[in-house]
Amino acid sequence: MPESPLTGGAPWSIDAAATIDVPLAIGAEAVCRPARAIVAEARHPFPLALDSLRLPLIDPDTLRDSLVGAFRLTGGRVTHPLRFTGMVVVDTELVVEADLRVTGMLVVRGSVQPAGGRLDVTGAVVSGDTNGRTSGLGAGDRVRYDACAIRRAVARVTSLGPTRTWTTLTVF
Repeated sequence: MPESPLTGGAPWSIDAAATIDVPLAIGAEAVCRPARAIVAEARHPFPLALDSLRLPLIDPDTLRDSLVGAFRLTGGRVTHPLRFTGMVVVDTELVVEADLRVTGMLVVRGSVQPAGGRLDVTGAVVSGDTNGRTSGLGAGDRVRYDACAIRRAVARVTSLGPTRTWTTLTVF
């Protein structure tokens, strides 16, 4: 689980008018958060071992409704407003030309590039920056760390293994 609103393979470039919010861990947020401290930005090599090929493929150019679940985008260009709840995976660079709202996790193997649209994420953004570019937030972009939204998004792409078994105990 990401321990920062922004995680990338390289440091993020953040416009002074962008907002990164890490709220206090109270209520449900306290239960969902990892025990370690949350920092605004972290630098890690691409930390997710996610088999994105198993996710339903969505063409962002044809999508007009909001979606709930885990999805992989066919292209890395957002040209009209999109809204997702869950996990969104982009296997290339993501260019945000229109408003993109994600409640959960946005996972980009390349970099996140602001291009006039507004990125609004409640959860976390993870970029791999595998294309050699650094990810960035533009003016008006907002990322609010929400551990519960992240856990719900991750739960959609994981499956539970057997954690316990029942057995009969007889006392003689």
